[in-house]
Amino acid sequence: MGALLPVPFDVETVALDEARLKVVTKGHTKVLINFKTLHLFDLDNCGNLGAEEVVQDYLVHDMFDIVQGSRLGRDIVLNFNDSFVKTASFIPSNRIDRNSDGGFKDIITRSVIHREDIKSFDCSETVIRILLERKFKEHRIKQSNGRSLKIEHSYRHVRKRKFHFNVVDTLDERITLHE
Repeated sequence: MGALLPVPFDVETVALDEARLKVVTKGHTKVLINFKTLHLFDLDNCGNLGAEEVVQDYLVHDMFDIVQGSRLGRDIVLNFNDSFVKTASFIPSNRIDRNSDGGFKDIITRSVIHREDIKSFDCSETVIRILLERKFKEHRIKQSNGRSLKIEHSYRHVRKRKFHFNVVDTLDERITLHE
């Protein structure tokens, strides 16, 4: 499959250079590509194309490791009402080697965060952890010895959920924008 890619390296930027597409890789290699039609689905790493991307909100997945009390043995899904956090799912942990039966769990949350709030403390990993701890108490989710679960944030994945393009300059007729 690598032979079908015009640039099989990590792309740093994409822009128009006269009539050609200029691709600069993370290794600072510049590749010029002739093209008939360019289909764009987002403008990440793009510049000088005559359009801008306006993001309305983001879909955010936060992963939490249960560091004490992860042997729950059952699947749990918590739903949040009136919150930017939508769900929290207990999933089989891939951090523990002896977890062949899926009894050891970690947590993944799904949130929808507006563009103005994406960097706000009110929508941060810390606030989500506090919301989770409150839900644990509300639903009496505890370790087998009765103690509270201890969780730590491990990773945040942010993806654009709703966005559109604004044409701000003359758009090359060979470029097609897909929203």
